[in-house]
Amino acid sequence: MNHYQQLTKEQRYQIYGLRKAWFNQTETANEIGVNKSAVCRELRRNRGNEDGVPSRKRRQQVCNHAKGLDREAWNKVDGLIRQDMSPE
Repeated sequence: MNHYQQLTKEQRYQIYGLRKAWFNQTETANEIGVNKSAVCRELRRNRGNEDGVPSRKRRQQVCNHAKGLDREAWNKVDGLIRQDMSPE
């Protein structure tokens, strides 16, 4: 049985780049080594963005853990993420 594994930030940007290069979902999935349904889900999640690029804003909107943080704490967390100090 396969275990679910989240896409990395790099894989998300690869999906974006390959789609800009006119790769279809199957070709994109094969290129980065994930299931084509993962590519489909990622594209669907970012469909509302102007350019389709994965964004932190979408992540902030759906993150339930962030609801308990005040503005000052969230700004500190966001600053650390921008410095690539995320748990990934």
